[in-house]
Amino acid sequence: LKLPPLYILIKHWSRKSWMGRTVSGKGNSGFPYIHRDDVVEIVKKVIVRNGQLEKCEWFLACGSKTLVHTDLFPVIRKSLGHDDCQDSIHIPVWLVRLLLHFKYVTGKITGKMPDERPWMMDHVDKPWIVDNSYTQEKLGWACREDRDLLKCMPQMIDNFNKYREAWIERMNRRNKRVYEYEG
Repeated sequence: LKLPPLYILIKHWSRKSWMGRTVSGKGNSGFPYIHRDDVVEIVKKVIVRNGQLEKCEWFLACGSKTLVHTDLFPVIRKSLGHDDCQDSIHIPVWLVRLLLHFKYVTGKITGKMPDERPWMMDHVDKPWIVDNSYTQEKLGWACREDRDLLKCMPQMIDNFNKYREAWIERMNRRNKRVYEYEG
């Protein structure tokens, strides 16, 4: 997994303590996800139809639905084997902002920066809603249902558990802006 926001959620919600049940705000933060194979498919569609497309035509390659934290929380917690997958604890945004600021300052002092960044707080409870109907109609394309993130989550969590140290190392390197990865 190379998507930092999703990694942060999985890492956070994997905790066994009550902290692993916390959700920022009302849980309405989120955006559409797309499987890499769906990206390949849309690129193929563009290549095949290239001669029929307008010059400088733009397409939105993403899922047609936005997955918010309230969608992800129970699936991630259940995939991690937690029995409390419906019992999230919502933390007010002002408190999360304060805690993140403290965590960020502590990270600056210790050199161990948190995965979360202060700018992320501006997006709490503001989901990115998209309309990719033009792309779907023009290219005759849509994300395949069997590649839906919620359906793939158990396998992702299995990989997270098997390769946790590698995931953590990759994210730590990303936080340090080191983008060369092995394997």
